[in-house]
Amino acid sequence: MKLLKVSKTAADTYRKTVKGRSKFSDQKIQKKLNRHITCLKEREPDRIIKQGLLSKVYLYGNLMIKVRWGKIVEVINLPHKLRIEKRLEDSVFQAIENQLKNK
Repeated sequence: MKLLKVSKTAADTYRKTVKGRSKFSDQKIQKKLNRHITCLKEREPDRIIKQGLLSKVYLYGNLMIKVRWGKIVEVINLPHKLRIEKRLEDSVFQAIENQLKNK
């Protein structure tokens, strides 16, 4: 199975924001994020948001994983109050993204 590559910024964000992951290597993070994506594809395809032609957002628990051009480009650890149970519409996704950028 081919693993998606992970950008440096996505790996660093994962290390800083996910509890207990501060000492993970880039390879371990790559395997973890790819595992999350594979699990979502097989078990909960309704938690995959398509954004444009070549971009997808995967919602795994509190993690929002953005994939563009076959590469994981961003990981956002959503606060508990924004925990997502159902698929988000694009307008809701944009509002959350803007709120997180303004912090």
